[in-house]
Amino acid sequence: MNPGNSIDLYMLSATMIAFIAIVALLFFSEFFQRKFNLSRRYIRKAIHIIVGLGICYSPLIFESKIPILSLAVMFLVIDWWALRTHRFSSTHPDTRSLGTIFYPISIFILAYIFWDTDQWIFITASLLMIIPDALAGISGSRLANSYFSLLGEKKSIPGTVTMFTASFILIMTASYLRNDMELSLVFIISVTVAALATVSELLSIRGSDNLSVPLIAGLFLYVFIYPTSGTPPEQIFTGTILALIISLISFYVKFLSISGAAGTFLLGSIIFGFGGLMYTLPIMAFFVLSSLLSLTGKKYKRKFESSFEKTGTRDFYQVWANGLIPAILVTLSVFYDDSWIYFAYCAALAAATADTWGTELGVFSKRPARLITTFEQVAAGTSGGISVIGSFAALLGSLVIAVIGISQHQSVQPVVEYLPVLMLLTVSGFSGSIIDSILGATLQTQYTCAVCRKITEKKRHCERGTKLLRGLKWLNNDFVNLLSITFAAFIMFVLLYFMYD
Repeated sequence: MNPGNSIDLYMLSATMIAFIAIVALLFFSEFFQRKFNLSRRYIRKAIHIIVGLGICYSPLIFESKIPILSLAVMFLVIDWWALRTHRFSSTHPDTRSLGTIFYPISIFILAYIFWDTDQWIFITASLLMIIPDALAGISGSRLANSYFSLLGEKKSIPGTVTMFTASFILIMTASYLRNDMELSLVFIISVTVAALATVSELLSIRGSDNLSVPLIAGLFLYVFIYPTSGTPPEQIFTGTILALIISLISFYVKFLSISGAAGTFLLGSIIFGFGGLMYTLPIMAFFVLSSLLSLTGKKYKRKFESSFEKTGTRDFYQVWANGLIPAILVTLSVFYDDSWIYFAYCAALAAATADTWGTELGVFSKRPARLITTFEQVAAGTSGGISVIGSFAALLGSLVIAVIGISQHQSVQPVVEYLPVLMLLTVSGFSGSIIDSILGATLQTQYTCAVCRKITEKKRHCERGTKLLRGLKWLNNDFVNLLSITFAAFIMFVLLYFMYD
């Protein structure tokens, strides 16, 4: 018999046995829940823990990641079917939650990325999704006397403390068993990753922590243990501390809401920790200057607040609309050391700055704004409306970020060689603000108030529900900002490719 065929047969048999065991576990949990009227919430957590323990032993059973990837896909299909048909209700105590969908997706991604590189990261990141989260849920329901709401989800202080403590102990224990790291590094890794996992859980929506917690943990564990990209552990830890300080100060001075501060901590930890000073200064310039501009003429701007969906203090969605693409690009820079990633990052921030400056200063125009698509006069603050002052402010904001970005690039060349890149960055950022205005005038959700007849982005106006006037219901201002920033980064990449390929 061919040894290769024997191994393949073993792998296939082990995969099928694992699949049958998972399905049997679902059937037995459903039977016991109905037979003894057990809590569905605890049944679900028990299933997660059992499957999680199985994941810990998977490297001893499977030599390849293929079985794990296959099992994750099969479980995802079964769970999606169960959720749609209301089967296996014991594992879905909350039909709004997609946690059981995110669970196999995260296992698939972790196995795909880390199985061949470091199975310890795969196991540790998977366990962070399972054990601390389960303990946090139990302590929250048993010990909490009161709850607070974050992004519409119910959270508790005992649950949050338990999540951090359990994550810290788990990582410390796993790192000790790994036995190839100094104690000081183990402590830094444990504190940092536990804090990030806890904030990720706090910001979870509909069970998304089953995806965000393990992926963020796996990413940071990898960068801590394999600083091959020139990212020393001290820089990651310092960046996380800096992100925490900025988030707390911004929340204190009311630049950010509590959800915005938590989102800033996550994004800041990635950008500051992975990118270092070169990536930090451009986004700090965007954040500080834009926040200060929002305070300019605050009393005058109040009369335009009824037009905008959100004003004043920035929340989680606003922070992530502006910071998600930069954070992704910084993460890519860890694995790919290319200048185009940095300049695309700067273009994304230039677009965010251009849009913010154009909005904050455009309302001061003494001339009526004009709709970018038809040039008809519209009220100041109308989505898609542009003015000379607003356009100049957008161009200036893009230029400022371009200058700061180029000044921080590691391989600074004579100015004359950087002028083309400066122009490309400025144009890319400004074009992003133009796309933002075009989407605002065409596809962004717009409502009309039945009382005052005012066009607004708000779903409620004059204490009454508004009527949809035009646009796509799901395309709000935050999504428009995300699309325009993505466009600016893409345009910068295309321009660099054609000019310097």
